[in-house]
Amino acid sequence: MLVPCPFPANHGTPGAIRELCYALGERGHKVEIVTYPLSDDSIPVDGLVIHRVAALGAHRKIVVGPSWQRLGFDALLVPKVIETVRNLRADIIHAHNFEGALAGFPGRLITGRPLIYNAINTMVDELPTYDFIRPKIVAKWMGRLLDYWVPRLANHIIADTQQLFEFMLKLGIPKDRAEVVPSGVNVSMFAGKSGEKIRERYNLQGKPLVIYTGTFDRFQGLDELITGFPEVVSQCPEATLMLVGGTVNEAHSEHYRQRAAELGIERNVIIISAPIIAFYVLAGRTLESDTGRQLAWIAAATQAFAILLCVIALLIGSFALILAGLLAAVAVILLLGERDRPKRTADKT
Repeated sequence: MLVPCPFPANHGTPGAIRELCYALGERGHKVEIVTYPLSDDSIPVDGLVIHRVAALGAHRKIVVGPSWQRLGFDALLVPKVIETVRNLRADIIHAHNFEGALAGFPGRLITGRPLIYNAINTMVDELPTYDFIRPKIVAKWMGRLLDYWVPRLANHIIADTQQLFEFMLKLGIPKDRAEVVPSGVNVSMFAGKSGEKIRERYNLQGKPLVIYTGTFDRFQGLDELITGFPEVVSQCPEATLMLVGGTVNEAHSEHYRQRAAELGIERNVIIISAPIIAFYVLAGRTLESDTGRQLAWIAAATQAFAILLCVIALLIGSFALILAGLLAAVAVILLLGERDRPKRTADKT
């Protein structure tokens, strides 16, 4: 299982991968994980075998977003996955996200093992919306390039939604090379739990409650969610919107508090940074990050674009292109800066 992110961590992708590994194990599969050296040690991973790349730099805090450090981790995933596949004699390389597919492709070529690409996002719709990628034609070109080529590096594709599956078919991916497997939820984790203590803590007894769970990135669409909530309050004055994030940038939290105050609904909006799972039992309606066609990760674009250039260069043996790829990667990272990694926006579940 090729996991190009901190693992485990208290946000969507690593959480979903953790549950997937356990589910596959229960079905009799032996799963070993290749991932970053960063982790949230408060999250149990009992029974999972984890191989981590070497640590780079002194920074150990889990953050969401591109950086030099993450780009280095992605590069180190390539030899690590090859080593792990050979030692384990693995049957399959199961790679997540654009970076995972790109890092797993050399492993496929060298080990001869099939590469499964677990796709949860596209780039073409999202990259042009980020104003810090300029000119926009470059963002569109990057998005189209990644969307077209990355799925073709894999032997088979798992699309998280029907919409993403149909998007890939339109790009010419053969129907027999892709299928839809939605992310699952282990409902047993909610059994016997009650949200009353948390309702009491926030004085929410008897109040209609809507919860959003996910990261607080500005690209999540939370501005639209908060902007529309006064309409709900006008019809139901006691309604409360609770935003619960795991890996949260405090600047984002402050932005949404100010936005709620501007709209006159600060008493109806609660913003919390806490373990997400504790809040799922509270609401009549929960909002989560959409993992379909409308999802895109700016960090995925950054790191995937850099790896793609270098992989192509290595395949054709061009030193000049290798150098150009590295320089292009530097340019992309400088353009993006230390931005947070988004999961596009609160979709009703």
